[in-house]
Amino acid sequence: MPLEVLRNTETSTAFEAAVRRRFELQMTKIYCNTDHLFAYLMPFQWIVGILFTIFVSPLAWSGESSYIHPHVWFAILGGGVCCLIPFALAVYRPGKLSTRMVIACSQMFFVSLLIHLSGGRIETHFYIFGSLAFLAAYRDIRVLIPATLIVAADHLIRGLLWPESIFGIAAADNWRWLEHSAWVLFEDVFLILTIRQSLAEVHALAMKTTEGELAVERLAIAKRLAEHNEAQFRATFEYAAVGVAHIGFDGYWLRTNKKICEMLDYSEQELQRLTFADVTCPEDKEIDDRHLQDFLNGEIEEACFEKRYVNRNGEIIWARLTISVIRDDAYFIVVIEDIREERQAREDLEKSNREIHKLSLVAAKARQSVIIADKFGRIEWVNDAFTQLTGYALPEIIGQKPGTLLQGPETDPSTAAYIGERLRSRERVSVEIVNYSKSSEKYWIALEIEPVFDEQHRLIQFIATQTNVTHRKKHEAELRRAKETAEAANAAKSEFLANMSHEIRTPLNGLLGFTDLLLRGAANDPQKRDEYLQIIRTSGRNLLDVINDLLDLSKIEAGKLETESLPCDPQAVVAEVVSILRVKADEKALRLTCDWSGEVPPQIVTDSVRLRQLLTNLIGNAIKFTQFGSVSIDAGWHAPLQQLTFVIRDTGIGIPEEKLDLIFDPFTQADATTTRRFGGTGLGLAICRRIARLLGGDVSVESEIGAGSTFTVTIAAPLYDAPPTLDGKQAGEITARKKAPPNGSLQFAGVRVLVAEDGPINRLLVENMLAPLGFELTFVEDGQMALQRFEESRFDVILMDMQMPVLDGYAASERLRATGCEVPIIAMTAHAMASDRRKCLDSGCNDYISKPVMLEQMLAIIESNLPAAAALDQPLLSPTIEPPSENAAPSPTSDLPLVSDVLPSLATLAPVVDRFVMTLPDSLSEILEAAENADWAKVEILAHRLRGASGGCGFHSLYEIASTMEESARSQKQTPSPDRGQAILTDHGRLFKMLPRLEDSTGNRPHAANPSI
Repeated sequence: MPLEVLRNTETSTAFEAAVRRRFELQMTKIYCNTDHLFAYLMPFQWIVGILFTIFVSPLAWSGESSYIHPHVWFAILGGGVCCLIPFALAVYRPGKLSTRMVIACSQMFFVSLLIHLSGGRIETHFYIFGSLAFLAAYRDIRVLIPATLIVAADHLIRGLLWPESIFGIAAADNWRWLEHSAWVLFEDVFLILTIRQSLAEVHALAMKTTEGELAVERLAIAKRLAEHNEAQFRATFEYAAVGVAHIGFDGYWLRTNKKICEMLDYSEQELQRLTFADVTCPEDKEIDDRHLQDFLNGEIEEACFEKRYVNRNGEIIWARLTISVIRDDAYFIVVIEDIREERQAREDLEKSNREIHKLSLVAAKARQSVIIADKFGRIEWVNDAFTQLTGYALPEIIGQKPGTLLQGPETDPSTAAYIGERLRSRERVSVEIVNYSKSSEKYWIALEIEPVFDEQHRLIQFIATQTNVTHRKKHEAELRRAKETAEAANAAKSEFLANMSHEIRTPLNGLLGFTDLLLRGAANDPQKRDEYLQIIRTSGRNLLDVINDLLDLSKIEAGKLETESLPCDPQAVVAEVVSILRVKADEKALRLTCDWSGEVPPQIVTDSVRLRQLLTNLIGNAIKFTQFGSVSIDAGWHAPLQQLTFVIRDTGIGIPEEKLDLIFDPFTQADATTTRRFGGTGLGLAICRRIARLLGGDVSVESEIGAGSTFTVTIAAPLYDAPPTLDGKQAGEITARKKAPPNGSLQFAGVRVLVAEDGPINRLLVENMLAPLGFELTFVEDGQMALQRFEESRFDVILMDMQMPVLDGYAASERLRATGCEVPIIAMTAHAMASDRRKCLDSGCNDYISKPVMLEQMLAIIESNLPAAAALDQPLLSPTIEPPSENAAPSPTSDLPLVSDVLPSLATLAPVVDRFVMTLPDSLSEILEAAENADWAKVEILAHRLRGASGGCGFHSLYEIASTMEESARSQKQTPSPDRGQAILTDHGRLFKMLPRLEDSTGNRPHAANPSI
């Protein structure tokens, strides 16, 4: 295309920009090359100037004497400074305007220095013109301006002040500098003309080069377009729904598509060896001959008629032919349409048309959208379903890529990248992805993309189908959320069952343990007996509280919890609650205060029992979760609203903000570890809120982690006008059963027992329990040793601890059963859940004993599992009933001693208790060392061992803390947490502080005098 025509097109701006870019690149190259030239020239001039100063300058100056003046040395040094700056710029900033300007100025300073060194006598002025010629190599008129000004200024200033250094004479005409400047300007004129001509040549070269590049690019585009058109033609020819063929003037088939080959049942190669007459029905050859003659005579250029063909099998095929002639290449283009069905069903044409119309409607209303894109992924066609789905009509999206058009913020980048990778590999795509409509509405689609290839296996198109699966995705998300909810509920149920097991077994342990001691006659001292009965009563009440919580919650949720509206004194109710809970607060050294604000009526109408329960739960919770500081109750009566308000503040551990809405749900606590650390079923707050709402109010909470919590309670409290009445108090009596000692001391004589227990205290405990009864005991420390000892000797029963090193009890039991062992195996473990019992039984154990082990429980289980020959004929126990004591023991405080519950009734266990008391500091030190080394597996083993030993020796407070520590270590081992690690250290500190209160069988406190404790 000529330049004039190109500039008149819409691409003229782009062309001019391309020319400008090439011109700028060429000029930048010229600037850089000239900068590099001066990078060599400047140091060379400096060296020449130094030599000139040494050998020539003294001879050039006139005067009475010839010597090197100090100004000459200054000029030498100044020349060096002038050389370094342009040299550095030429090396590190070539091509920059600032570099050219600095070089121009420095060059003219060098010329001035040369004239000065020659004393103005040698005609070094001509070097000015040479320097200007050098600078003209930049082809930048701007560099001549500072150079010319420096020459003029130098001649003016030195001509006035020191003419001998510039003109070589002591006195010069004041206007002589104009003469020299005029010559410089004269040269500038010619240099400017030369530079402009050179710039024009560079611009012309850039334009010519750009035109050449554009021509090459246009040829490449035309070639690609031709290839695309050729590919489309081939694809159209090959995949056409009708037969298409090229037939020569001699009647031979030159080229056929698949449709014709299928129609006539010949391959293309076989047809090329035949003429069209060879496959024409004999009755229709006359029709072919007539039309062929008309074509050859030039009478017609195209024709359309019907005729019959005969395929390989002799079957008649009716076809409609549309023929066009290509005279230059001497062949016919023949379109052959199979019309057998049409010919056979003319009478059904109208029906067929209706069916076709119906099918068209179905295609137009189809829910599945279709996209046809070229091999570059650009849209060529879409159906109506696509427009309905996306909101984009065909004219506005042709040429765009679907991914760029439809993908949005929530489209998965990895899925989009996967689609692109598969398309670049020309492979099939089947994914689900998020797209966006024209109105920015998000929807999910199931995307299927199939590449289309020509006969040379070249990619020509992509066909994509999209199915809207948004509703299915929403349904899947709902199912997933429902599954997560169900799993969370199941986890909450499991956590609840674990909590309830702990909460129920703790008071049961006290009930059964001290009842067992009483039955054994361990409390001969009336005071000790009363103390045991008091503990039994306290444990029973604790158990009753747990059961009441469960019953209250079930009644509330069933809508059957009834409340009474009776007069009561609100201050008396609160005072009673505070009095009861002050003991717990004093045990933890917490300050418990209660203040009433405003005027409080003496009598209100509410359910005092439920109010007492509500306040007891909330204040008890505050005390439970507060280790240091205080718990305060601010109470008041709001007369206009006839409402009581209680604000309960504590300085406890606090509740995370995201958990504040969950703590009122049943079986839920802010942190699962609080159950193990502080106890509780997770029902208290749920019951409190429901009771408050039953009483016409509500419970709300504000909290901050580490700073404490504030619970605000409101209940309806209308005034009671009648005189206040006093309710009587009822007192109950508690009865207890005491167990008699076993009948006989050697009733199990000859019964051989293999005891697998890794804890030395637990081994000593079992020995002291069973040896006096005649058992023959063999002890091993792990499961592997149990297997070896069992092979060497015969035993009647095996007591198997389940948590042991080397080989635990589960694996040992399984291996014993695998060897054909039929001896009863009784599991001993501190894990008391039903799942733990089932796990023991599944591993091959016959029965199960939970720690702490009680003697009668152990003997009963051993007897029930012994073979018939070894079983006893008489009962082990004979219960007797004694009247309860009316003297209540004082509540325990932190100053009371820690004594064994098994003494003195089981005097045989005194050595075990003493050994446990003496070795406890070493055990605690070993646990601390493992915790500091983050060896949580070892902490779990040691805590488990301490748990069993302390429970067996009757130290239940130690047992509870060791249980919590074991559970925390197990959790820490699986998912490490700084909070859980700190909880383990806290539990260890609690155990360590109990050492000074620990008494042995003689009442001695061996660790109380240790100053380090």
